[in-house]
Amino acid sequence: MTPGGEPVLKSSAKNIIGSVVTSALFTVCVLPGYNLIGSLFKQIGVTFLLSLLICLCFDLIKFDAVCFGVGISFMFCFWTVYSLILQIRSHFAASDFSIWWHYIFYYDRIALLYVAWSACVLFFIFKLIIKSRKGDYLYEYKRFSKPAYSTFIVFYLLTLVFCFVLSRRPATEPLPVNMVPFTALRDAFLGDRLDYELVFLFIGNIAIFIPLGIILGVLFKKKSLVPVFIIPVIVTVLIEVSQYFLKNGNCDIDDCILNILGSYIGTGFQFLVDKAIFRATRGEADSAVILSD
Repeated sequence: MTPGGEPVLKSSAKNIIGSVVTSALFTVCVLPGYNLIGSLFKQIGVTFLLSLLICLCFDLIKFDAVCFGVGISFMFCFWTVYSLILQIRSHFAASDFSIWWHYIFYYDRIALLYVAWSACVLFFIFKLIIKSRKGDYLYEYKRFSKPAYSTFIVFYLLTLVFCFVLSRRPATEPLPVNMVPFTALRDAFLGDRLDYELVFLFIGNIAIFIPLGIILGVLFKKKSLVPVFIIPVIVTVLIEVSQYFLKNGNCDIDDCILNILGSYIGTGFQFLVDKAIFRATRGEADSAVILSD
């Protein structure tokens, strides 16, 4: 018998069906956003709402939480493998291997996968906070968290490699260095009109380091806050300096500011989540405990 009193075989069959269905739906829920290139906020809104709708519908059907974790993990894996296959095919169709990355797996497509994941995670955190007051929901949350967070960390590392290595081509000379703060803010939002590319890069520079802040918040919450503040500074400075010497990007003070801000936002969000989980479980758990069990 499962913790919910359901026969094991019946539960296993239902979980397999649920995992297949949620995997398919999470995988296709990003497609409408992919077709809205040029309208960033519509891309994010549509993807978030579709992902949330999937969670709501299948939660009403009483699918096990592990189905959602498997489904969101499959989404990451499918689009990563699909993009790599297209990249390999393009390698044989063109003499320049790197130029095709820009078109096959552009940054907004990566971002929408994180949006879908975030919608699912927020849904389960909200359920944990609400339902733990009426009963033990911690077991179900753990079953969702393990596959969802494990795949998330792997995909995040791949994202960093893609954004700072694979998608960049070295120039013949070092690119210009910008040491004037807030130039990116002025160019993106204070011009005659909003520039989609600049706005996306501005938001992206913040968003790409939010997961780092979340990870650091989990790792160092009970040890010391010093690494949480120092590590993002070191990482982003190293990235910007390396871009100058490797000639594959602009060394920009604004990138450092936005990256560090993103990491601190992620850590702040993680602390708030942990506080809510701690209260909801009456002091039994936080994110570090849940993911380590």
